[in-house]
Parts: sequence; C-alpha cells; structure tokens
Amino acid sequence: MSAQALICAREGQVESNEQLIQKTTKECEDLRHEIEKTKAIYMTQTKAQQLQLLCRDLSDDKTELEDAHLKMRGQVRAAQDELDAARAKAEQATTLL
Repeated sequence: MSAQALICAREGQVESNEQLIQKTTKECEDLRHEIEKTKAIYMTQTKAQQLQLLCRDLSDDKTELEDAHLKMRGQVRAAQDELDAARAKAEQATTLL
C-alpha cells in the first residue's frame, strides 16, 4: 500500500474516531441532563447504581477513544512525514539526474 493510500486510510479512521468521540460526548451530556431532570424524582438505589455505572462506562469509552484518536493522529503525522521525506528524496534524485 502506498504511503498516500495509508495516509488516506488513517485520515478516514481519524475522522471516524472523531465522530465517535462527538457521539459519545453527546450521549454523556444527554445522560447528565437526564440525571439533572431526575434528581427531584425518587430513584431506587439499584437504578441509581445502574445509571452511575453506565455513565462511568461511557466516560471510560470516551477516554479510550480519545487515546486511540491521539495515537491515530500520531501515526498519520508519521506517515505524512515519511511521504514528505520520500518526495524530497525523489525530487533530489531527479535534480541530480
């Protein structure tokens, strides 16, 4: 696979991760709003624990996605640097010919 194709694929993965992070963030915010709305309503201990677990799981998932996103960005940057270096070498070789 060429470096350019690799970069395109990585950029697609980064974009997908960004969309997933946005979706997860929105879900967390929606849950926070639900929690705020239900504070005045009686909630069983079990329901509260389930909701708290769900929020914690979503937060953990968001953290994992953000970590994967940062790692992917680094890989895209490294691939872009490799492509730039290869192009520079090719240009230099062309001028020497």
